[in-house]
Amino acid sequence: MTQLDHIPGVPSASSPRCRPKMTTNIKPAHDPVTVTDGYRFHLRTPSSSYVFHETYGDLMADHWGSLLTSPYAIEEPDSEPPGWMTIQRRREFPTLGSGDFRTPALVLAAHDGCESYSFAFDGHKVHRGKPSLPGMPCTFGKEGDVTTLEVRMKDTANNVVVRLFYAVWHGHDVVSRWMEIENRGEKEITVKKASQGTDLPNEEWELAYTYGNWAGERRVHRKPVGHGMQGGARADDSFQSLAGYTSHLFGQEYLLLPPSTTETSGPAWGFAHIYSGSFEAQIERDFNGHVRCLSGINPQHLAYPLPAGSSFTTPELVLAYSPSGGVGQLSRNLHRFWKQHLLNQDWVHRPRPTLVNNWEATYFDLDEKKLLPIAERGAELGIQLFVLDDGWFGRKYPRTSDKQGLGDWVVNKERFPHGLDEFGRKVTSLALGSTDGCHKTKEHMQFGLWVEPEMVSRRSALYEEHPEWVLRAPRTEPTETRHQLVLDLGQRAVQDYIISSISALLDSAPVSYVKWDNNRGMHELPRPSAMHDYQLGLYRVLHTLTSRYPKVLWEGCASGGGRLDLALSAYFSQHWTSDNTDALDRIAIQFGSSLFSPPSLMGAHVSVVPNHQTSRTTPFEFRAHVALMAGSFGFELDVTKLPKEDAKQVPQFVAMARELNGLVLKGDWYRLNNPWESNWPAGMFMSQDGKEGVVFWFQVRDHTRGDVAPPLKLQGLDPKLEYKLDGKKYAGSDLVYIGISIREHGDYRSRVMRLERL
Repeated sequence: MTQLDHIPGVPSASSPRCRPKMTTNIKPAHDPVTVTDGYRFHLRTPSSSYVFHETYGDLMADHWGSLLTSPYAIEEPDSEPPGWMTIQRRREFPTLGSGDFRTPALVLAAHDGCESYSFAFDGHKVHRGKPSLPGMPCTFGKEGDVTTLEVRMKDTANNVVVRLFYAVWHGHDVVSRWMEIENRGEKEITVKKASQGTDLPNEEWELAYTYGNWAGERRVHRKPVGHGMQGGARADDSFQSLAGYTSHLFGQEYLLLPPSTTETSGPAWGFAHIYSGSFEAQIERDFNGHVRCLSGINPQHLAYPLPAGSSFTTPELVLAYSPSGGVGQLSRNLHRFWKQHLLNQDWVHRPRPTLVNNWEATYFDLDEKKLLPIAERGAELGIQLFVLDDGWFGRKYPRTSDKQGLGDWVVNKERFPHGLDEFGRKVTSLALGSTDGCHKTKEHMQFGLWVEPEMVSRRSALYEEHPEWVLRAPRTEPTETRHQLVLDLGQRAVQDYIISSISALLDSAPVSYVKWDNNRGMHELPRPSAMHDYQLGLYRVLHTLTSRYPKVLWEGCASGGGRLDLALSAYFSQHWTSDNTDALDRIAIQFGSSLFSPPSLMGAHVSVVPNHQTSRTTPFEFRAHVALMAGSFGFELDVTKLPKEDAKQVPQFVAMARELNGLVLKGDWYRLNNPWESNWPAGMFMSQDGKEGVVFWFQVRDHTRGDVAPPLKLQGLDPKLEYKLDGKKYAGSDLVYIGISIREHGDYRSRVMRLERL
């Protein structure tokens, strides 16, 4: 697959899915893009400037940070100090060769293998609005939202043109970047590396990023940026994914911070890559102290062929800056930006139904007789959605375990003798019980379904018919994980099969929610570029299905949080944050995920104790309060087997979820005490108009005979105004500067407190 042509079914500039239903349409105080003398470029957002200039055909980075009043930044001297490196300055477009021995952003190989290219400045254009990226999800905005600068760089000897794009957002302190590589020559070339980023000055920096594994996603790590390449796994390496997907191991986003920046104070610089495949992030400090930050497709899974006359477009990289307010303010700024200019606009602010999922209740031991009582009891308790998880499909090879059936998306008639449609109708005919025990409701339960369309089992009718559809390396047997193989979504026939089979499924039953899972990585590739072709195919599939079924709520899952990435969030309105449902672990996972992803994107469920992953026992209330901090609240258990005291609380928490869901979806999120720093983690949501909020407070261990919980200081309030917190009146200044004292006895205690402005 080449990126030369627009892929049918994927958003184009004219597609309504690329336009927000609501636009900020901010008129900037300054021109977003100022070009002085034809070679000095000043990009202005409300509170930041991004400045670079051209000299001797090269592009030099001058400034990215606080808003400048001058038309251009002070340039570094053009003369270079002696030494082997002939280019030691901060570069905006670092390529291989020319005496810059630091890591390059772009590496191309000619037909004869030569990688020496010499690009020179070839002009610029300024566009109102922002174009879409061919075949890939990206940010969107109208002319009143964004201005785009296009800078052309040309290698005359090889006849290759690179267009650097900078989208300057009028209402956000964001500049997003991507580039297009066009082969105007007569022979094929290879794109070996194509990353985005910039060079930062010689200052003290710290790097913050997330890492983890299955059931332990999004742990936050922060460390000084020393000389050489910074990384996650090793001090001398980049952090990356080679799983073919984003993976649990590292997030594609990171922060650069001065050592003095905290959660609540100081400037912050953020980098967020909008992609779903193997990636690489490189942070390199050279001997002069300059710090080069690059993000892109992992070169080991690229080597993309570019025939004569074709072009290649990179994924988008979002660069965000906050002049003050620390890490928390940068998170909130990005959350607002994603909601307005990236996420699925059909569902970004729509209330999410409370749900019950049968997976941890039954695993593969299920049929209609066992599941219907769970749905009936859930409806009695006021739960709005029943989700049928793995094990409902397969005829020739029934999905009675994880060893067979994937790919055959037809109902198992032995387990559902009257078909999926009949079972779904039984579920959707269930009237919901009142959550307050008084008021009647006219609502009925909804029906949801689990699928894993990107995978196939060897023991399946699909594999028997199409073994050539499996992603594999030539002359080798593909590796199985969880007894399954990966379908090659780079093949158009595979894409069409998934689209048709899932469409037939959704047309055959009253399904209003789909949980789209993915439970293994890519172990072998026929060629490095197959990974990127796979992603383009996946984007086509997801765009087609989510556009065809806009009323369906789509949730992404990849063994939990293996693909909680920004690209898929353009299609999936929520993500299963982790397969780890232990409430204590989930606090850290959800707080870490919120570094870049808004809590509205997360799904969290109450499960049984002892917990199936950790064997930990925590109070039902504690588990519910943790799950209430996510955009999608639910239960991962058999509600017919709940202890009486727990069952009595279910309607209460269902009602609370429905009441708070609007704040979680639309409000600003404040991390008051981070769980990796405090025994009393806490966070709060505040409506953007400042009128109402909700505070979540947790106590991990009882410190009755030792330390007591420090005063909890709230954020996002006006100190000059008055508020009610759980019905008690406070001055805003008291809540912000003094805080409230909370005393609880026992481990795993929690509070949820409503806040309103008077």
